Amino acid sequence: MKRIGIILAAIFTAIGLAACSGTGGQTTPVERVVPGDAVVYGDALLRERGVAEDSIPVNVSIPDDQGRGAFFAGIELVGRTREGFIQDFDYLMWILDENYPYFGVIQRKLGVDMHEIAAAVREKVADESNDIDSQVFYDLLQEHFFPHADAVGHLGLVSIYHYHERLNLIHEMGYELHPNMPAMTDPASVEFYGELMPMDEIEPRYITMGYESNLVFDIIDEGYIAYMKLVTMQSDDFERDVAIMTEFYERISGFEHFIVDIRSNPGGQPLFDYLILGPNLTEDLSVPVRGFYRAGSNNVRFLKLWDFFPEPASLVDKAEIPEFNEDDLQFVDYMVALPPRLADTEPMWIDLPQYGFDGRIWLLIDGDGRSASEIAAYMSKQSGIITLVGEQSGGCIGGTEAAWVSLPNSGIIIRYDPVLITDENGRSLNEFPTMPHYFNYPGMDALETVLELIREGG
Repeated sequence: MKRIGIILAAIFTAIGLAACSGTGGQTTPVERVVPGDAVVYGDALLRERGVAEDSIPVNVSIPDDQGRGAFFAGIELVGRTREGFIQDFDYLMWILDENYPYFGVIQRKLGVDMHEIAAAVREKVADESNDIDSQVFYDLLQEHFFPHADAVGHLGLVSIYHYHERLNLIHEMGYELHPNMPAMTDPASVEFYGELMPMDEIEPRYITMGYESNLVFDIIDEGYIAYMKLVTMQSDDFERDVAIMTEFYERISGFEHFIVDIRSNPGGQPLFDYLILGPNLTEDLSVPVRGFYRAGSNNVRFLKLWDFFPEPASLVDKAEIPEFNEDDLQFVDYMVALPPRLADTEPMWIDLPQYGFDGRIWLLIDGDGRSASEIAAYMSKQSGIITLVGEQSGGCIGGTEAAWVSLPNSGIIIRYDPVLITDENGRSLNEFPTMPHYFNYPGMDALETVLELIREGG
């Protein structure tokens, strides 16, 4: 199948966000304070700095302490003690209140008030009847705090695997100014996660998920139905995967149906775009979206280091975005105009498969597909060339790479999306995930459903 052009979501891969200048109604973010009112922060702090005025200054200073000084002004770090872990937890909430735009989405989508959850978790951290160290603190956050957010806006902890995977990638790219490097190289984080570990010493994610390969193929009906399970979107060898996929396209040439299964796929890189969507597009694909962010000190540092917004972004104007939820205006300050024409998915160092598929392509999705898997579902449905079967997808789309923040006493790193992404009318893509064309038939899973649809001629 001839590929005329491939235009996909660079906005989802942290490349090439554009900004626009403009005016609009200033929002009034909710001001919260850490327990004990130890420091001034949130919108009040930004006003003191002059950041949350009509625009974000182009030449904003970038602190080398991840903005930590504002929180710890006049407060000494107390190390890996109970008081230190309480300090870390308060710092975590301060960072989120200043920068994270998805609290309203979590409340509506999941019925959860993360600040109520935070109060309960802080009590657990402070409970002197239980021993605590960095690992116990990590486990408390992992089990009792972050699961309630269900990864909305990529909110969560950075695992040891993810830390070394990302650190290796940045080293390979030679990208020493990556905005997450301050968190990765923080002495406390290096002590917690360990020195740089070569990727060949780390089990690939698909192995930890119980698969021997990231690409699993099957011929369900010779000459008629082919199947592929894409276990994760993370490839440790793009050239190998492209070569394997090219051979498989040759193998199934003349088949009528190709089923691609991304259920429970945790995301990663745009592997689906390279192997499935890209080679089968016959015309350019353009999907308009919008981005919103809060002018917190860590967001300013992160976005300025990426140089995403070289010009001031416009203030949020509800009249321009009719379906943007009114409640979210308290969690965002600026709207950035994202280009409707999205970047070419073909990376410079690799060729896409030479063959597409001339028959019908089916995509199996479920609620456990996140991040790059959600993008695969969303873009596939927008493309009009792939039929989705299964359950509502899991959401979790970010507008940039997630921001990483090191908790200074424990060294544990948290992550969150600085930018809230919506469709062109303002509906949050985390709150309104992708719906399949066909839901699972009663008593059937997605694969059984699609086979029945094929039998019925659907």
